[in-house]
Amino acid sequence: MTIIHANYNGLKCKFNNQTCKIMTHGQDYLFYEKGTMMTSKSPLKSYTVCTVATKNYVFLIPIESMGTFLIVNTFSKHQFFDGVSVPEGVKNLINNSNSAEELENSLKALLDEDDKYVYQISELSSFKFKGILGKHTLRMSRSKMHWASISPTGKGLSKEMRTYYGQ
Repeated sequence: MTIIHANYNGLKCKFNNQTCKIMTHGQDYLFYEKGTMMTSKSPLKSYTVCTVATKNYVFLIPIESMGTFLIVNTFSKHQFFDGVSVPEGVKNLINNSNSAEELENSLKALLDEDDKYVYQISELSSFKFKGILGKHTLRMSRSKMHWASISPTGKGLSKEMRTYYGQ
């Protein structure tokens, strides 16, 4: 079944005599093509990530990572979709999902439920935004020794994310 994706609140579509809900950015999910992530699991690495957030989960899909090992810088590009960039592949997953739950399941499968990239909000001990000079960073913790921080790249996007979660 093909799902039509649009950014209109409350819109429904008809396809093959079935009513389907159109997912809405800012209501059902957030999607950011680019952001920066740091994590306690890899403290010497900085990740460029594609971010998808729902009311229940935050997914950080790595695009590339850069780190330091002794005096050598390391650089890796990540590939999850054949012949398509990570942001384009994630957009396709969003467009082919009928609900936030279906999108969450697709992203969990894509990321093998790796706890470095998949954060179920209800299981976190801390989920806080910190801001300075208009830049808001989300810090998520499972424990004091297991955390990640994410900041979407782009004017106003981190504030949009903070508002989405009511903080």
